[in-house]
Amino acid sequence: MDLVLCEPGTGLRNADMIQSFIEMTQDPHWGVPQTLHLDNGSEYNFADMLGDPMRLAAIGCTVEPVTRARPYNPAAKGLLEGAFRAFERLLVPMIGSVPGNRILTRSANLGKAPQPFDGTFEEFARAFAGILAFHNSQKQKGDLRGLSPQGAYAKAVAEGWQRVDVDPDALRTAFSVKETRTVMRGKISVGGELFYCDELFRHNGERVTIQRPKYLKWDGIPVFDRRGTFLAVARLDDEHERGAASGPIESARRRKAAFDTSAELVREVDDEKAIALMVASGKAQPSPVEPESAGEIQFAGHAVEVGRQLSETPAETRDRAHATKQKNQRERLALLRSMGVAK
Repeated sequence: MDLVLCEPGTGLRNADMIQSFIEMTQDPHWGVPQTLHLDNGSEYNFADMLGDPMRLAAIGCTVEPVTRARPYNPAAKGLLEGAFRAFERLLVPMIGSVPGNRILTRSANLGKAPQPFDGTFEEFARAFAGILAFHNSQKQKGDLRGLSPQGAYAKAVAEGWQRVDVDPDALRTAFSVKETRTVMRGKISVGGELFYCDELFRHNGERVTIQRPKYLKWDGIPVFDRRGTFLAVARLDDEHERGAASGPIESARRRKAAFDTSAELVREVDDEKAIALMVASGKAQPSPVEPESAGEIQFAGHAVEVGRQLSETPAETRDRAHATKQKNQRERLALLRSMGVAK
């Protein structure tokens, strides 16, 4: 059991139910339940996020991990409400009245308003636990068939029932949603607030994945890279508190962290890898646009021929001279033939 003392005008929240659920899984007599059958109240919305942990506990079981009672279906809650009524009768001597309808408080105590518990909330909790233990020791009819709740539990353990354990910190992460953010100067923005950690300097400008709590409040935000690798937990950034004496010291430390991170990144990339990265980046660039020609500049004299021959190798010069000689001979032969001198 968990008792929650609500402030006036408030009720149970999903955060209260989550904390109670986690504590139940850590109780050596309980562990992770095989299934949950819940009311339709909004305070139970947290259970929609329990699919994976519950399915892990229900290996080999065909039931749905989380089911809900049909709205306005008294039969669905009959067993539980009956147990509540039986237990509430035991509380009457301690509290004076525990009516099902709190608006009609006088009706359960002969027209008199119930007397408040004479003690602190902690004392009430200890007394409540004692009454619950007494209730669990009493033999009952119906489904228990003459056994007490404690006896029925002992019988199940003797017949081989075992609990399923779970790490409480890991379970807390189930009550979160995944979102993406862009890292800027080692920071990410979540809910209008900035979160910072040194590790994020390595990922400036990159998109990262975060786990944002939905019902609970965490001291930090877990951050993962695009491959799903856990990077670090970013903490709420308090750099804006310029008046704090530690402000300049922290700013200097962050500048050093940013510099050290940059230097480390440079050391991690050797020359061979750097060249490969540059080549790959160069190949990925688009080809320059080729413009139309506006005309060609002409040089006077033999500038073109001189420049062409200057760029030739000796072998290319010999080949060009031979080709020129062959051309001249063909032209001379063609001329003689036209004059009838040669055949």
